Amino acid sequence: ARDAEWMTPLFEFLGLSVGVILEDMDVDARRTAYACDITYCTNKQLAFDYLKDRLILEAETRPLHMALEGLLHERSRREQVMMRGLCFAIVDEADSVLVDEARTPLIIAQKGDTSEMEAIYRQAINTARSMQSPRDFTVSERDFRIDITDLGKAQLRRSTQQLGGVWATESHREELAKQALSALWLYKRDKHYLVQEESIQIVDEYTGRVMADRSWERGLHQMIEVKEGVNISMRQETLIRISYQKFFRRYIRLSGMSGTAQEVAGELSAVYRLRTRRVPTNKRSRRWNKGEYCYAKVEHKWQAVLREVKRRHKKGRPILIGTQSVDASEHLSAILTKSGLRHRVLNARQNEAEAEIIAQAGELGRITVATNMAGRGTDIALDGAARAAGGLHVIA
Repeated sequence: ARDAEWMTPLFEFLGLSVGVILEDMDVDARRTAYACDITYCTNKQLAFDYLKDRLILEAETRPLHMALEGLLHERSRREQVMMRGLCFAIVDEADSVLVDEARTPLIIAQKGDTSEMEAIYRQAINTARSMQSPRDFTVSERDFRIDITDLGKAQLRRSTQQLGGVWATESHREELAKQALSALWLYKRDKHYLVQEESIQIVDEYTGRVMADRSWERGLHQMIEVKEGVNISMRQETLIRISYQKFFRRYIRLSGMSGTAQEVAGELSAVYRLRTRRVPTNKRSRRWNKGEYCYAKVEHKWQAVLREVKRRHKKGRPILIGTQSVDASEHLSAILTKSGLRHRVLNARQNEAEAEIIAQAGELGRITVATNMAGRGTDIALDGAARAAGGLHVIA
């Protein structure tokens, strides 16, 4: 919406209409926006609107059949869809959307009945809690993977032989155990999800924002609910799904831009057949890279961050500190508070004042602790005093 507001006067001067897709727009408003010459929208909104159109069209896309349907019915399926087709796309932060999130599954689902499965989810979590690492299973946080050992499979078979039902089948038994172990050992509270209003809210690992309308599939979400002791939600039954990679490859013409696209040029070429070109900056960059530091213990890292914040804060420079999770941002906030340093925190749990926090982050003497919500596409404007003090100092 911000970019559209900036560029609309220029486009209208050139005789082009501009539409914007917003979260709370109804179907008719979306259809009108997509009918414009240029439409601004997020990748998530775009992909889900495409999936909704596919559900309306089902398997019928032949022009002649669609035209005949318009003669036979008061309103054909062609008139009900929102989008005009996948013609030309310009993707902002292209490496994030086309590479980092390429395989993220986008799913439209309907709620199913979980009454029969609720007991199974509880049994799975209880069984997983009785298993021991590394004897029964191994955890690879780097690969985000759980592997059950041969001893673990034997233990699993013995501990569930009285349960019957789905537990009697080896493949189902091991799948349930893997999902339960993943819920216990891989998915971390305040990193991958939040517990809010007695429900599990997924945190997007790329944007740091809460995805209130999302849930994990294959019973994982319900097992995390059992783990956290909240009410079990209804299981989702998939109606249609697609990944960003498959979706954007369906465009007739595809392009994009990013400040870090050169690093993934090979993948963009191999997957999307896109060539990468470097565009020089309008003005010479004033950014100084102070290097990277590694610490043996995480406590040493936080103390080093504290020393650096104190040193820069004495000069009045605005400081932005990036953290990887809600938990890390709140831990650092506690350290700064204990040291008497006033600051603001921006994360998925405290996102109501996001615009205000970002607007003030470039002021003289400001300290802002943020997850990647303040990452890609965020513009922090500096006032004159902050520029004179040396500009924004970023610790990531």
